[in-house]
Amino acid sequence: MRTQKGYRAHRGVAAMVIALTTGCGDGPTVVEDVQVVDRRIEVGGVPRSYRLYEPPSLPTGQSAPLILMYHGAGQGAQSAEQMSWFYPVSKLHGVRVAFLQSLGDYWSTPASPPIYWPVDDMGFTRAVIDELVAEGSADPARVYATGFSNGAVFVQRLACFMPERIAAVAIVGATVSRELTADCSFPRGMPSMFFLGDADAQFFWDDGFAANAFQYGGERSASWWSEKNGCPADPVVVPIPDVPGDGTTAELWAYRDCRDGVSMDFYRFRDGGHTWPGSPLPGGGLGARSLDVDASAAMTEFFLEWALPGAGS
Repeated sequence: MRTQKGYRAHRGVAAMVIALTTGCGDGPTVVEDVQVVDRRIEVGGVPRSYRLYEPPSLPTGQSAPLILMYHGAGQGAQSAEQMSWFYPVSKLHGVRVAFLQSLGDYWSTPASPPIYWPVDDMGFTRAVIDELVAEGSADPARVYATGFSNGAVFVQRLACFMPERIAAVAIVGATVSRELTADCSFPRGMPSMFFLGDADAQFFWDDGFAANAFQYGGERSASWWSEKNGCPADPVVVPIPDVPGDGTTAELWAYRDCRDGVSMDFYRFRDGGHTWPGSPLPGGGLGARSLDVDASAAMTEFFLEWALPGAGS
C-alpha cells in the first residue's frame, strides 16, 4: 500500500463551533471551538479520507499516542467524532485522534452487506498509521483502535489480523461475529475493553442474529475474548457508582493476569441501549445512554497503560 504524495494539497482545516444541549439532568450545554483537519489518502488507487484531531497544546510533528476511531453503520466520521467527544480527554493526555471514513455506510466485516467485503479497510488502516508515523505525529508503539457498532466489529478484525500495528482495542456497542472467530488467533495478549448494553437491540445480550451476521451474545463474547487472551475464567465483578436518572446501572467485569500480562475490561450496562456511554449526544431511538461511565475517557486512560512490544518508544 502507498500513501498519496503531496496529500497536503488535499487537506482542509474545519473549524467547528459545536453546541450540544443535553437533556434535563444530563449535564450542562457543551460549547467548544474544535479544530479538525480533513485529510485525503490513496490506498490501492482508491481515494480515502479521515479527520484528524490534534490537541492545541500538542506541537505539529511531535510524536504522540494515536487513537483510530471507526464509525457505526450509516453514521460517518464527523458524526462519530461528535458522539464520542474525545476532545477533553485528548487534550488532557496529549493524544491525537483519527476518525476514519468508510467507503459507503459499512466497514469490511462479516457483519456488513457482501458488497463491502472486498473493500480494503485493513489497507486503509495501515496507510493512515504509516502516514502519521512517517510525519512524526504518531508513536508506532502507541496506536490504538476503537469503534462503535459496525465499526466496533471491524476493530475486532484489526485485533485478530493486525496485532503487529495495534497496541490495544476498545469495542463499543457490538459483540463478536461467529464468522470472525473461526479464523481469529491472537499471537499475543491483546489489551481490550468492551462497552455493551444488555438491552441493545442491534447486538443482543443473548446469542442471536444481529447486524446482518450471526453474533455471539454479550456474555459469550466476553468469554470468547477472555479465552483468546488467556485470562482467568471468572472475572472480578466491580459495581460502578450509579448516576441517577439515565435509566441504567453499570458493572465492570475485570479480567486480570491474562496472557503476556495484559488486562481485559468488559463493561455491562444493565438496561443500556445501542449508544456510546457518557456521550453528550442523546441516544435517540436506540435505547438508554448510560452516564455512569465516560467510555472515551475510560478507554483512553486504559490505552495509555499499554505499548506495542518492539515498536517505537
